[in-house]
Amino acid sequence: MKNVMVRAWKIAREAVAKFGGKVREYFSQALAMAWKEVKAIREKHFGFTEIRKVNGLLHFAVTNVEVLNVSVVGSKTRFDYKALRNEKVETKTLITEFRTGVEKATGRAVRIYTVSIDRMKLEFRAGESMETLCIERGLLTWS
Repeated sequence: MKNVMVRAWKIAREAVAKFGGKVREYFSQALAMAWKEVKAIREKHFGFTEIRKVNGLLHFAVTNVEVLNVSVVGSKTRFDYKALRNEKVETKTLITEFRTGVEKATGRAVRIYTVSIDRMKLEFRAGESMETLCIERGLLTWS
């Protein structure tokens, strides 16, 4: 929800810079536009399109919307000295490296990511909706 509001204010400020006036004059339409962006990427796994698998890497595209965050979800083992045992700690790393482009067939703006085909989980989050893509030896499954 917060990401949608931030995006709406950004759209409204861009409109003021382009057309003039006050930010609040554009805010209601900007909010509608921000929600439209979020709803568009909620459909069908955030617009996920597999481009290719080559040399142990997966190249894929998702709809390019500012409120979308893609993170690698992993776990690492750390030793708890008080309990004298190992415990798994879940980690999330936001992927900030991506290219942008336009899909020729549909004309939609996309983000292009490259990740390893090895064993990993990717978390796609936009607003309050979240989906996880599990990659296991090149096999992709959504959960």
